[in-house]
Amino acid sequence: MNETMDLALVAMFKKSYAVEFYPHPGYAISESQGSSVSPYGDAYVLSVGYVIVLLMTVPLGYFNLDDNIIVQNGAFIFMIIIFLEWFVNFFIVGLESKRTPAVGASFDQVFGNVIFNYAFVITVPSWVNEKRASVPINASLWTATSIATLFYLSVGLFGAWAFDYGPNQDLLDAININSHGVAHDIARVFVYLFPIVALLSSIPVFSIIIRYNLVENNICRKPWANFWAVVFPWILSVVFYAGAGLLSLINWASLLVNGTVNFAIPLLLYILSTRVTHHPVIEANIQVDEEDTSEEPDSADFRILPSWLPIPEITCGVGLLSLFIFFLLGIIGINIAVAAGANF
Repeated sequence: MNETMDLALVAMFKKSYAVEFYPHPGYAISESQGSSVSPYGDAYVLSVGYVIVLLMTVPLGYFNLDDNIIVQNGAFIFMIIIFLEWFVNFFIVGLESKRTPAVGASFDQVFGNVIFNYAFVITVPSWVNEKRASVPINASLWTATSIATLFYLSVGLFGAWAFDYGPNQDLLDAININSHGVAHDIARVFVYLFPIVALLSSIPVFSIIIRYNLVENNICRKPWANFWAVVFPWILSVVFYAGAGLLSLINWASLLVNGTVNFAIPLLLYILSTRVTHHPVIEANIQVDEEDTSEEPDSADFRILPSWLPIPEITCGVGLLSLFIFFLLGIIGINIAVAAGANF
C-alpha cells in the first residue's frame, strides 16, 4: 500500500520524496514509476507515501472492533464501486477466453496467495466477542466468504480474459497499461484506490486483535500492547519496502504459517471441543442465572457447515491428517517456487 501511494503521488504530482537509508543515505526524489515494485527501486527509504498511509492507518488501530465497523462498511461500498468500474473496463477492452489455458505455466505464488486471501479465521473469535447477540455466526461467515469467493473468481477470470500479461505484471498493472483516453484516467484512479481501500480496512483489524490478545493474556499492559500491535509492525515494514521483499514474506508466511494457523489448528480445536465430556462435579458447581438462560442459543451458530448440510463424523485422526496435508502442501509450494526461480 505504501508503494501504491508513492506511485499515485508520482502520477499526480510527477514526483515523490523520501529519506533514503541504503545504499545512498540522504534525500531521494522519484520522478518516474520505474519497473520495480517501488518507485525507488531496491533502495531502503522512508517515503512521503509511507508517512501518509501510516497517518491514515495507525489511528484506526487504537479503536475497538465495534468502533471500526464504520470503516468496514465504507470500504465495502468503495470495493463494490471499484469492481463495477473494472468490469466495465474489461468489457470495453474485450474478452478472449483463449487467454486462460486450462493449466498455467507458473504456480510459484498461487498457493500462498490463495491461503493469504482466506486467512481470516484467526479474527473470528474476536469478532464473536464483539458482535451483537442477534447476529448469527454461521450465516454471517458463510455469506461473507461466499461473496468474497464470487468476487475472486469473477474478477480473476474476466481480468484474465481481458488483458495480456507481461513478466511480473498483475491485474492493476494491466488495467493501467491497457486503458486509453478518459477511461484510462478513471481506471488509474481506481487502480490506486483499490489497495488503499482494501488494506486500510484490514490492517487496523489485525492490530486491534493483536492488542486484544496481548492484554487479555496478561502479556503486557495496554500502552505496550498498542506499541507492539499498532506501531511496531510499521517500523518493521520499512525493511520490506524495497523490491519484492514483502511479496516474498507473504508467500513464505502463507505457505509455512497461515495454512496451519488458520485452517489446520482451528479444525483440531473444534474436534477437541466436541469431544469434551461433561464432569458431574464441575456441573454441580456451576450456578446458572435463570435470566441468562431465558433465550437458548442457536445451535446452528456453532456448525462448521450450513444448516442444510449434515456434519460428518470428524475424528482427531482426520484433523491430524489435515495438519500433515497443509505442511506437505507448503513444502511442495516452496519447491515449486524455488524451481521457478522465485526471489526469496
